[in-house]
Amino acid sequence: MTASPIIPLLISHAIGDVAISSKRLAVLKRDAKVGRQLAGIAIHCGFHAVASYIMLQLFGCAALLGAALVFGQHFIIDFVRCRIERLVWGPGKPFQTISGLVSKQDRAIKRDKKGFLIWGGILGTDQLAHLFCLLGISTLL
Repeated sequence: MTASPIIPLLISHAIGDVAISSKRLAVLKRDAKVGRQLAGIAIHCGFHAVASYIMLQLFGCAALLGAALVFGQHFIIDFVRCRIERLVWGPGKPFQTISGLVSKQDRAIKRDKKGFLIWGGILGTDQLAHLFCLLGISTLL
């Protein structure tokens, strides 16, 4: 009997969004050139797919299918998120990341309550979309 896939999917999501993220990749995902932006999102989603594959294997779940589904859903959600953020703040703005909130360079967003609320709304919607997709993927595996 295999374990529920939702546990390894949630663990791998946390690994992909926190442990394997960088400010440079966050900026690339919001690049003004669509090709570079797509490459940045694909790299980020690749990290998620690899983390998902490993975690699903460890838990005895359908790893290859799960990793492919994670890549696809993550790509679509992040593409939409990054396009929205580019419309709000312009291309290449790194302060939309957790690491940006704690850096000295991005103190303006901390002082801008409206901007912070917008960022929080985008982040919250993004993470809820990922959660619902991961729940859906876990039912398929």
